[in-house]
Amino acid sequence: GGFYVNAIWGSSSSNMYFIGDNGSIVHYNGSGFTRMESGTNIRLTDIYGIDNEHIWAVGDDDGLGIGESIVLFFNGSNWETKFYYQYNQPAADFPRGAYRTVWAFGDTLYISGGQGLWKESIESGNGYLESYIGTIYPAGVSNKMRGIGYNDFFDVGVCQALFHYNGKTWFRYLPHDCPSDVEFYSVDYVQPGFVVAVGNRYVYRGIRIWN
Repeated sequence: GGFYVNAIWGSSSSNMYFIGDNGSIVHYNGSGFTRMESGTNIRLTDIYGIDNEHIWAVGDDDGLGIGESIVLFFNGSNWETKFYYQYNQPAADFPRGAYRTVWAFGDTLYISGGQGLWKESIESGNGYLESYIGTIYPAGVSNKMRGIGYNDFFDVGVCQALFHYNGKTWFRYLPHDCPSDVEFYSVDYVQPGFVVAVGNRYVYRGIRIWN
């Protein structure tokens, strides 16, 4: 009650997590809703998990206030802060904001931020920042990232940003333009041949043609 829902993730219809404004996280167990303590009041924008003990949520304050981004981790019992960033903070060896989307595949956690793509081993915790400045423009475009493999995922966001990553390079499908009516908020990649990207006025459907 009292907040916008920005994203949902669940492992089943009786185990679902809803995130939104003011650090709000709510769990649904199939019969009722329970508010969870996140430890933050930052707007949360995306959530993804691989099982009940490995769930991540990310968000930023959209340029309001002092400019903050956060990555939260749920270990099956509690939510804790994994990364915290204030805009213009000196460079460091961790993802730099704004964090707006998170995704995981296999042993790799992906966080898309304003300075690049953070890749981290879920098992060891070792990670590194892969810069995409000069490839994806402007910085901080990401709103949603989803895929079906290490070398096969999409990242969408502002300024008609619709990108595919093949494990080494990024490919941009639409020309860089920033009309107010073209911003992608979400993407879903459900199988190797079908992709849907949703914007504020457009829905793009992609069909892969195999040679």
